[in-house]
Amino acid sequence: MNKQDEKLMAKLDKMWQEASESRKKWDYKWFIYGMWVRGYHYARYDKKSRMVVGTPPNDGRPQVSINRIYPTLRAVRNYVLRNQPKAQVIPDDLSDDSLTEVNKLTKFLDYIHETQKLRPKLKASTFQALETSLSWWQVVWGGDDVVINPVDCFDYYPDPKNYDHHQSRYGILAVSRTIDSLLEDEKYIKKEVQEVKPDNRRSSSSYKELLLNYDSNQQINNDGTTIVKEFWYKEDGKIYVCATAGGRIIRKPEEIDTPIIPFFKLSADIMPFSMFGEGWVKNMIDPQKLLNSAVSSVAEYNVLMNKVKVVTDKGAGVRIFNNQHGQIIEKKRGYEMSTQGVAPMNQAVFEQIQFATKFIEDIGSIHDAMMGRVPTGARSGKAIESLQMGDSNNMSELVENIEDFLEDVYEYVLWLTSKKYQDLRKIVIKDYATGPEMIRVVGADSPVAQAMTEIPEDTIVVGEKNIVDVKISSYLSFTPEAKRESVKELAQLVPDLPPDVILDAYGVGNIADVVQKIKQKQAEDQQKQYDQQASLMDKQDQLKNPESSGQEAFAAIRTMIEGGTPQVPTRPGQDYIAVLDNFLQKESGLGELDPQVIQAIQTFRDQVLQGAGVRNVA
Repeated sequence: MNKQDEKLMAKLDKMWQEASESRKKWDYKWFIYGMWVRGYHYARYDKKSRMVVGTPPNDGRPQVSINRIYPTLRAVRNYVLRNQPKAQVIPDDLSDDSLTEVNKLTKFLDYIHETQKLRPKLKASTFQALETSLSWWQVVWGGDDVVINPVDCFDYYPDPKNYDHHQSRYGILAVSRTIDSLLEDEKYIKKEVQEVKPDNRRSSSSYKELLLNYDSNQQINNDGTTIVKEFWYKEDGKIYVCATAGGRIIRKPEEIDTPIIPFFKLSADIMPFSMFGEGWVKNMIDPQKLLNSAVSSVAEYNVLMNKVKVVTDKGAGVRIFNNQHGQIIEKKRGYEMSTQGVAPMNQAVFEQIQFATKFIEDIGSIHDAMMGRVPTGARSGKAIESLQMGDSNNMSELVENIEDFLEDVYEYVLWLTSKKYQDLRKIVIKDYATGPEMIRVVGADSPVAQAMTEIPEDTIVVGEKNIVDVKISSYLSFTPEAKRESVKELAQLVPDLPPDVILDAYGVGNIADVVQKIKQKQAEDQQKQYDQQASLMDKQDQLKNPESSGQEAFAAIRTMIEGGTPQVPTRPGQDYIAVLDNFLQKESGLGELDPQVIQAIQTFRDQVLQGAGVRNVA
């Protein structure tokens, strides 16, 4: 290792020591929270094996764990994300061109949401944020397209001196990878990787290793892994990335064309002047202990007390009593034998269960209406929605944090697209109201976009500066019943309410197909209306201008035979034309008239047919 590399290594080690030391207390908290969420409520740390073990105590007392923390977090996560986040690009002005452009960009974000599978990723990250207070996403260019990777909070070490991650001086991603995978990765220096000795660790955080080992019920395997530390840092106004493993630099510093370190934080709660929050688990642990203790007492009471106990006189001769069905018990005559009554359990234990359950529900903001149970006295959709609103107020911070998080991610995705999409790309956008649509996308910095004098209708040119607004809450109502009631009221206020809104409220499947059939029916009805109007106009025109009859045709022929020029009728009837055709046919066989007269009648017939819009077939 030369002096330049030694200097760089010292700089990177200083970053790692600073970030990892400041994170230790949080790692311990996250480890405790993780054990309680997973239901390991009686686990303890064994100093001899340096492992977390769950061996029950030797007194044999029941240890019951009714885990209410996990379903509470799951219910909160599912309720908050019950509606798909709606991303919308904000236009610079309200011109038609600007509105059309932002509508295309909004559809492109829907495409990113679908292709990157952001819904399951967001669910997983939201659950971890509820558990530990935060989670991370990394947004990078994968060579072919934008790639969005969820990052475990244990694996990313932010700058401890900046509570706002946008202002971080650096960030370190430390993950466990096999040596073989590093050798196959072109980003890393193969010669340096070959010198790396595996440390066989599953995580850079010792507390995460304890959690993984206990969760998988096995010790660390010697599988040739090593911790790879990827350093993202700012220097001279630029962003660089490099990587180390086993004390060696396996990726030299490389400048990355990005205005920020591309890691985005999703916070469940925000603490003033702190990168990390408290999370939702911390305050549910004590009520969970009360619940476990009370339920364990009930189980212990059943084990000890709810068995038949026999009281006999001394010398009664009762030798064996095994409490089995069909057993014959013998005793000496004259001696008494009876069963001992069971004292009822103290009601304080059951009150403790109720109190503990209520505490967890209050702290977790999950009550009957949120869990799908109809509260007493509530039947209508709006009544249930009103009860849900009480809990949703406690979740408003989480909802706002998710919206802000997605806005940052989407704005960076659009910036990355403007720089990296150098050629026109065809993508298929799914629209539930209009069906699939194919459009083309290109970045504004590409030569293709700069050469365009006019943007085609099916093309999106993505600029680097965009403002994205994300909303999660439904714009109508929460429950299906309340949503339908709101749609009915809205339809009265807005007569031209789009049909897809009404169909969605009533849960109609394949909305695009139904909307298409509605449009076809409307087009057919409109065409019928046009046909009826045209027919009515024709009848009115016929009354004003009746058709010329066959007698008028004879009069016109007589005028031409006498050397005159008759007037061409405006609305010749079929009889009028038939008379002209019959006369010409008969005269061609007789040959009595002068050829010039016959030619004049033929020319007149052609003029009549042209005026009537009939093709000359003579």
